[in-house]
Amino acid sequence: MRRSIQYSLVLAMTALLMPGCQTIQFEQPKVLSDSDWLVDGQNQARSRSYDEPVVPPLEMVWEYSANAAFGPGSPLLLDNRILVGTRKGEIHTVELESGRGRGFKRMGDVIEGTPVISEGFMYVPTAWGKRVLIAFDLKKGVSKWRLTGIPFSTSLVVFDDVVVGVDVEGNVRAHLKSDGSQKWSLSLGENQSAKASPLLVGEDRMFVATDMGMGHMIDLSTESILWSLDLGAPVYNAPASSGENIFVSTTRGHLMKIDATTGELLWTIVADNTMVRMGPPAVDGTSVFVGGTDGRFRSVDSSTGAIRWDVQLPDVVSSAPLVSGGYVFVGTLGEELYGFEADTGNIVWKTETEGRIKSAMAVADGGLIVLSEPRWVTYYKPAGGEDND
Repeated sequence: MRRSIQYSLVLAMTALLMPGCQTIQFEQPKVLSDSDWLVDGQNQARSRSYDEPVVPPLEMVWEYSANAAFGPGSPLLLDNRILVGTRKGEIHTVELESGRGRGFKRMGDVIEGTPVISEGFMYVPTAWGKRVLIAFDLKKGVSKWRLTGIPFSTSLVVFDDVVVGVDVEGNVRAHLKSDGSQKWSLSLGENQSAKASPLLVGEDRMFVATDMGMGHMIDLSTESILWSLDLGAPVYNAPASSGENIFVSTTRGHLMKIDATTGELLWTIVADNTMVRMGPPAVDGTSVFVGGTDGRFRSVDSSTGAIRWDVQLPDVVSSAPLVSGGYVFVGTLGEELYGFEADTGNIVWKTETEGRIKSAMAVADGGLIVLSEPRWVTYYKPAGGEDND
């Protein structure tokens, strides 16, 4: 009954707010805090591991309908407002404290990759339609420039004066943030494309894994490929980086560790069934956490590749885990969200969600922001805290 009442209130609130809020504006978008998330995963290494503790058990504070599903990346957070892109081509902003909509903007046809925020602008990649990259002025609430051409279906990387993405035809393209003009382009080779978002390694290197099973390290300063590695299987999920190591999962049941400097394969673990598609990994410096289509959720020693613990869940795990303060959280396609002790694998909390979880999560003010199909943005905080619903 409570969930039914909440659903009705959400729909009513959305209907009231959306007609007069068809834009996004921030008074001081360049004033940032350590709690802001300006890129998918908060940092461009996409380790998905955070010092800020989220301590279970958690309870739902509010739920917001974005009217469409989401890509695999995480929400963004700026000035205590959540920003989420949808497969309807809209960016929605939501107050963290109350869950109230603070405006939305139609950017294109499909937003699959998470936008990035840099110096007061939001750069939005689109996976379909005429507009493939948009620079949106967050203070003025208008687009500064829009590009047409080959679309981007993954998230972007910010480097110096450019935003860098991998388009659907396998071209690494760097566009000037000032006017969108292409500064340089680099082809990954014939029939190469990327379904997994690239990540930044160190200050000026970007790692890209392709759906043809190749890994490439690109020097963004010299605009050249430093090394390439045959990964043996397609990669559909974003890798993660920790220090000088990269962790990559594949569609053939592999999780591997690669030396970011040399491209050397350091270790590989293989699922019992090689048809298992491994999900995106998270790494906290000592362990790598990864799920799979077999429903198993694993903790792997990041140094040796040894399995530390392995828990069988009842449903597919295709979303990125999130590590926070000694706990690791992961959602399933069975509409459940779990909290584990990171060291032991003990399940300390779980809850049912409104839909399947296929996207990465974010941490905000000691709680979790969770995206679930077909349209829900949900905020959970430790039980016993103030309920803003």
